[in-house]
Order: sequence, then C-alpha cells, then structure tokens
Amino acid sequence: MNIKTINSNQFRNFDYPKFPFSEYYRKIQSLEKSDLLKEMIQFQAKRSEHYHLAYQMVLQGQILFQAIEEKAVSTVLKKFAHAYHKNLKLELKMILYLH
Repeated sequence: MNIKTINSNQFRNFDYPKFPFSEYYRKIQSLEKSDLLKEMIQFQAKRSEHYHLAYQMVLQGQILFQAIEEKAVSTVLKKFAHAYHKNLKLELKMILYLH
C-alpha cells in the first residue's frame, strides 16, 4: 500500500493553475444576478450527483462562486459564495496534490 504524507506547509503553499476556461468565464461574467443563482442551483444539482468533483467542474465552480460573491447584494450571499469558493480552492488543491 502506497500512502502519501501531506506536509501542511507544502499543502498551504500549493499553487493551483489559473483558469483555462475563458469561454465559461465570459458566459458567467455576462449573466445577471438571477441567472447566476440559476447557474448555482444547476451546479449544486450536478455536485449532488457526484461524491468527488472532476477537475473541470471544480474550476467552473470557482469561476461561478467568485462571480456570485462579486455581484451579490446581500451579506449572507456574499459570505456563502466566499466560503464555497474557498472550499472549492481547497478541493482543487487536493485533486492536484493527490494525482
């Protein structure tokens, strides 16, 4: 059995790649707030179907939740989107580090 040991400093400083999804980014940036929320619901539905997210889906989620955080009017939605975006960053680091 091969077990990887994760050094917390290496993990914390792990630099993940920039988003190569420029078409998806442009689409998300052009959406109105209500359409962003619809996109979020679709993302959550896809996420509930899978235990682990694929690399592409994590990146798309980061783009989506960053846009929601930037465009949100309510503090609650801003905090939710920020926390979710942060969680997706952590998930991406795990995907990249473990593969």
